[in-house]
Amino acid sequence: MSSRIHERQPSSPVERILICHPRLPEKCLNGKSLSEDAGIEEIAQQIFLYAPAEAAADQTNNNNDWREAVQFLGLCLALYTLPSSLKNGETTKEVYLGKSTLIFVPLEQNGEILAAIQIRRGGGNPLAVRQSIEKWHSLFEMFHGGGVLHRLKQKRNDGDDDGTIIDNSNCIYPGLDQWYSLQKEIRKHKTKQSRLSSNAEEDYTKLQEQIDQWSSELEQLEQQLPNESIRQDLASHYNEYFDNLSLVTSRQGGGLRCLVDCIPAPIAQQSGIHTVQSSPSLLSNEIVSKLKTDMQHILLQEAHQPLLFGISTFCLGHLVQLDFFGGNDGGSHFVTGITAETVTTIMGYMASYRIKLQQQNAAHGQANNMTSPLRFGKIASSLAYNYQGHADQPSSSFASQNESPSGGSFLVPPPSFMMSGSEGTNNQSSIAIQNEQVAWAPKLNLSIKSGEEETEQTSKSARVLLYTVADFSFLIFLHEQEQQEGLDLQSDAGLRDMISNVLVSVRNKMDAAVMTSQIMSPPPPTSPGSNKDPVPKPNLLLGEPGVDFILIDRKQHELTLFTERKAVTSSSSPSSKKLQGNVASPRKLFGFMPAPKMTVHPSSHRQDETKAISQSSLEWSVLGLDCRHRLASHLHLDVLLAFDDMMNDIATKKFSQGDNDDNDDDFTTAAAGGGSSSTARTKYVELCTCMTLGWVYGCANEDTELYAFFDNSTYVTVSDVQNAVKRIQNKVSLN
Repeated sequence: MSSRIHERQPSSPVERILICHPRLPEKCLNGKSLSEDAGIEEIAQQIFLYAPAEAAADQTNNNNDWREAVQFLGLCLALYTLPSSLKNGETTKEVYLGKSTLIFVPLEQNGEILAAIQIRRGGGNPLAVRQSIEKWHSLFEMFHGGGVLHRLKQKRNDGDDDGTIIDNSNCIYPGLDQWYSLQKEIRKHKTKQSRLSSNAEEDYTKLQEQIDQWSSELEQLEQQLPNESIRQDLASHYNEYFDNLSLVTSRQGGGLRCLVDCIPAPIAQQSGIHTVQSSPSLLSNEIVSKLKTDMQHILLQEAHQPLLFGISTFCLGHLVQLDFFGGNDGGSHFVTGITAETVTTIMGYMASYRIKLQQQNAAHGQANNMTSPLRFGKIASSLAYNYQGHADQPSSSFASQNESPSGGSFLVPPPSFMMSGSEGTNNQSSIAIQNEQVAWAPKLNLSIKSGEEETEQTSKSARVLLYTVADFSFLIFLHEQEQQEGLDLQSDAGLRDMISNVLVSVRNKMDAAVMTSQIMSPPPPTSPGSNKDPVPKPNLLLGEPGVDFILIDRKQHELTLFTERKAVTSSSSPSSKKLQGNVASPRKLFGFMPAPKMTVHPSSHRQDETKAISQSSLEWSVLGLDCRHRLASHLHLDVLLAFDDMMNDIATKKFSQGDNDDNDDDFTTAAAGGGSSSTARTKYVELCTCMTLGWVYGCANEDTELYAFFDNSTYVTVSDVQNAVKRIQNKVSLN
């Protein structure tokens, strides 16, 4: 068995991580635990990922690795279940050790998978660590067959005739009960061998023959079990997580801080505005209602085809509407259970490759003029600028070639070198549309909540396409059926034609819906040098002088972030240094970012500032960073720690209020300035902290949260802060 991942980068605050299934033996042994004489192999079977500390990363002996992993597993399970001895069902959230913190994160269905992360003391906030791991593991569930539990529960098809020895009927995880049984019998026979006298050679030989037979069956069984492939996929997936974390940490972008990991990520925009700010939606309620009606009408019209089952609409990175149709089960109704967070995560994933393709296409001309191709090592898939072996490819190979008469287009399949190892081989699949046009259709596993309280989860395979027209983007969800083997089956011409016809029909109807919405509300003016993303109007910037503020809509999984801090570029030109003031410039991106050629004139200061922001946006967009990281890089560490405390307090108060919903007692909220008031059954929380650097403010109302940092040179008293908060609340309608 192997679950090793590469050595941690020096800048990463994570010392080691363990992902396991604590109750795996009990699930496979009819509720019984492993015996005390169980071997390392039996205990380690419940471990699916172990990344050791840097001090242990040089070990080369696999047995030593697993011995260390088993010891760490025992420590983690003992600490995690310690509170249950006092109160049934209670578990440990985090443990503060001498030089590190051990954080526990339940994952997947009902928390049956457990992640234990050990970080150096002060290297991150436990709440941010949990949020970060939960988000990253949700991507693993999407990209790798529905997660660990779903893959363990998959049964072999009755029609398979490939020498399988797995029995589907005896265990919730087919084959693992047989594996534990064989291990137990081999262990017993080896014990008998050790007790035989020296003259019992015949008995020893018989026992050895039986052990060899069982060992052969065990080896064959391990090849058919999904455990090893799960370990390999987890190692690849979390390798990328640690690479990204090291990059954010090296840029002082707020890695494992609540200001970054506890708020939704903005969806990447082609203009790069997502690296500067995240603005509110500009659509009126009338347009939103019309688009919702149009999308539902499209789903109803295509209900006769057993392919289309969902459409999600976005406008400039904001979720407008998500509709999923239940026609495939014989009914004709719209279903719920797929959350806004899920579709927003998918949109962010698809949009990131849209940006990569755009940057690759724009930078291809520069690559042809280089004397040697650029090589970027581990983060080549994130940067999408690895020209090795691609310098002679035409620029059109990376461009979108699926434009409709209205100018809309499907996202084309990214080149293989852009795809990271964590995303699986299925995500390079494509679907033919018409006239030799192709659209990227990665296979994802959607987590669907069901039941009265939506506590039950099921997994559904689907193909997802991204169609963009004007300022609108649409995620199109197609049923993934096992017999279709990926929806792009080359031998089934009828299936290809049916898919093509459905996509063309849906595309034309979406174009008509967008055209109608543009007539109802003409688009706002665009930013200089961009014909895609509009600049929000001044009254929608929600800005206050000397204020950095964040508005979060948890229900819609949306972020509004505004700051007046200047963009930081890697340019060394005098004009850009003048714009930056005393802010230190980050290093160049492997020398890739050239100094912009700008002529400085008194009348062109605004043009220079626009170019500086554009330069910074490109650099941060290439690195996969956004406005959250940019804001965190400007704030003092003490301010980040204050936001950590603020968000933890608000999360705790909201959770405690939610538990008391059925009580008749009034809720007590902490008001700005330290006072308290009693309000009848309200879910409003408000906190404010005064620091030498400024004021840190936070409030939460139902699913909406507002956080802000006020410069104490502008806002001197708590009254100044409260007045500014009221103005912001009036603009965002946070009552």
